[in-house]
Amino acid sequence: MYLCEAVATFCKNWNNFGTFWKMKLSFYVRTPQGKDRKKKIDWDKKIPVYVRIVDKGILDQKAKTNIVVPTGIWNNKISSIEPKVVCDPDYRISVLSDVAKLTSYISDAYARLSEEPPQKWLGQTLKDYYDISYKADDVVPDKFPKFAELFDRFLEQHKVDTSQRDLSDSRKKQYLVVKRMIQRFELYQTAVSKSKFEFDVRTITTDDLYALHDYASKEDKIFETQPEIFVSIPEKRPPKPRCKNTLADLFCKKIRCFFNWCVEEGYSSSNPFKGFKIDSEMYGSIYYLEWDEVAKIIETDVSRYPKAQLAKDHLLIQAGIGCRVGDLMRLQKDNVYNGFLHYIPNKGIHTSPETVSVPILDFVADVIKKYADTPGNLLLPRMNEQEYNEQIRYILTVAKITRNVTYLDPVTRKEVTEPINKVFSSHDLRRTFANKVFQDTKGNTALTASMTGHKSNVAFARYRVVSDDLKKNTIKGLNIKTKKK
Repeated sequence: MYLCEAVATFCKNWNNFGTFWKMKLSFYVRTPQGKDRKKKIDWDKKIPVYVRIVDKGILDQKAKTNIVVPTGIWNNKISSIEPKVVCDPDYRISVLSDVAKLTSYISDAYARLSEEPPQKWLGQTLKDYYDISYKADDVVPDKFPKFAELFDRFLEQHKVDTSQRDLSDSRKKQYLVVKRMIQRFELYQTAVSKSKFEFDVRTITTDDLYALHDYASKEDKIFETQPEIFVSIPEKRPPKPRCKNTLADLFCKKIRCFFNWCVEEGYSSSNPFKGFKIDSEMYGSIYYLEWDEVAKIIETDVSRYPKAQLAKDHLLIQAGIGCRVGDLMRLQKDNVYNGFLHYIPNKGIHTSPETVSVPILDFVADVIKKYADTPGNLLLPRMNEQEYNEQIRYILTVAKITRNVTYLDPVTRKEVTEPINKVFSSHDLRRTFANKVFQDTKGNTALTASMTGHKSNVAFARYRVVSDDLKKNTIKGLNIKTKKK
């Protein structure tokens, strides 16, 4: 787990920090080790976290902090919550943030000492720290809100652009990713400039936005060189390179929306996005399965491998109804009636909850019938999305669907040609369905969109291709027949 490695690296870097002391800090809980350590986590029973400071030959002191955690989640070896423990990300961030702040305070206090520390120095230092913290908490409401607090207010009140509709839960999670990225940017700028940097919406300039953009574009590399930033504000998985389309979405939509809200609510009098220009979103040609290739997959036997067989059944349902993978995994048996599969796309469930109805094809009906008697109401047993994509590519390989496709690499924005069985994913099945319906209805966008759930022609344009055959069939009726003389 990357968090474990990041914490370990951070502690190692911190313990080696400076040339004037070799002090080591560790945070631990007093629980039985060995077999007892593997007991089930008790979320209701809280225990305190202790801190130990060691400077060989000078001091070795321990004291109890005000940090408390559920029994069984703390890993003493890395002075942190066990990375494998599944818990609320906000709770994990809060605890690790408390540890980071306390580490900084104790280290600074120790560095200022001009003589050997007295007994119980660590306990008194903690008392001083918490007294200061409590006093600071008392005056926070009278101060201008910090970025994190202001962003939380934004999420509570936020409406999507001009539609005035509430954000869906999934969109809120995407905005929280933006929040944590900007919090790490604050830490990064502070480390680079060696002075306190705060993302204050009243003073942020266009140049600051460009600096944030630069940080966002290389955060995956910063993770490798400065993991301590990610210890304080972690993510569930290591950051990956962000392509220009992702950066355009982050800045031109999400962060811009936040600043527009700040101006509207009176938190800021100017908008740094005036004059801020970056590359816009760009999409190349799409690729999808031809319908005879879908037929080839139907005939391909992968029954010897249960995971591949389950993935094949998911593939056929998705290719036959054109839903998103998230909707596929939550389809219920109750969604099937009167020869149609009816569902409300999760993407618009909080904005425009309209039911999408798709006639059930024969090969889709065969898959549905196969799972009709399985326990529960799910249409199909759920699969991990990453594993589903891997199995899709395996199925294409077994079915010998290996033709080359050319696409625009979203990171480099250069043309790339690869075998389709190396790059195909579940979302391309949605494009497969959209294109088949679009071609068979002679380019009827409205009819096709009614079965894919698309609300925007701009978005739908990324899902279909106007083929040469469609052009020929459409233009054929425009011929003018004249009498030969």
